[in-house]
Amino acid sequence: MKQLPWTLFGVAAPLFLILQVLPGPASNSPKNPPIVAGQSVRDQVPFSPAAAQVIEKSCINCHSNETKWPWYSRVAPASWLIEKDVQKARRTMNFSDWATQKGRKPETAIGAWQASCIDLQQGRMPPKPYLILHPEARLSHQEIDDFCQWTKQETARLIQMKRARLQKSSFSH
Repeated sequence: MKQLPWTLFGVAAPLFLILQVLPGPASNSPKNPPIVAGQSVRDQVPFSPAAAQVIEKSCINCHSNETKWPWYSRVAPASWLIEKDVQKARRTMNFSDWATQKGRKPETAIGAWQASCIDLQQGRMPPKPYLILHPEARLSHQEIDDFCQWTKQETARLIQMKRARLQKSSFSH
């Protein structure tokens, strides 16, 4: 029975080392794409200070090209999972490429902001596994309420912009 832990270690250690050199489903070398001036959400959206704080605190690390890759993001198999999650988050919403993402025109941003509010309220974002390793990203009820209040104000502003643009285009025809 005393041999069992050493036997498990003898099997697990070489397997762990092999995983470090085998190419996984991801590149196993997390990188951040460059950020182009003028394309960031910060350049495109007039956030309230409270909404900006929520995004910086709980969203930007996965949903942007500003990911801070922890040491364990370079160790397989964790590296594969983390990189997959970040790539999925960036495809869903990338704050660094906001101006160039398909459908991220001011009018269509309404749905993204409303979905973000709902995800925060229902506890889907930030994901619970992320919060285990990043407790500083946890949001208070007040922070979520502040973000959702900004979402309502921003939605009203964007709808007004769209109406004004539609009225202007109908007068010019």
